[in-house]
Amino acid sequence: MNNRKQYLYCSITPNSKITIANVMNALNNSNKRGACNEIETIMVFKNVEVEGSIVIFDISFKDSADLPKIYQLFRVHRKLDSNTYYTINAFNMLLKEKHIDAKELNWQEHKNQLILLQKEKISFFDLETEEVLVNNNGKLVKL
Repeated sequence: MNNRKQYLYCSITPNSKITIANVMNALNNSNKRGACNEIETIMVFKNVEVEGSIVIFDISFKDSADLPKIYQLFRVHRKLDSNTYYTINAFNMLLKEKHIDAKELNWQEHKNQLILLQKEKISFFDLETEEVLVNNNGKLVKL
């Protein structure tokens, strides 16, 4: 039985290669302690408003307590049909501002976006895929 859980984590970074290396190093160190964390997919996006890259990691692990603390890595969720990434706080604020229920939100309005809450203000970042890496028998390969 597979009791692993998958979570999405995001980083807005000036250098995606260094961020990916740092996350992989942190996961490797936690695995030496028996955590069994594993990156399933890494998605690197460009956005004209962000200097650098937006990197989203799909990480599976047995227990969230096993996830190493990595600087400026925050949890996001994904609406698959519109490829929208968002934090729960941004989602709740969006519903509040639009005065709607979650079921009424038109996700297609936010297709290929990252939605964040920054200083009590919702920010929308259009995402353009730069690179996708997938786990292939323990090695990350470009898709």
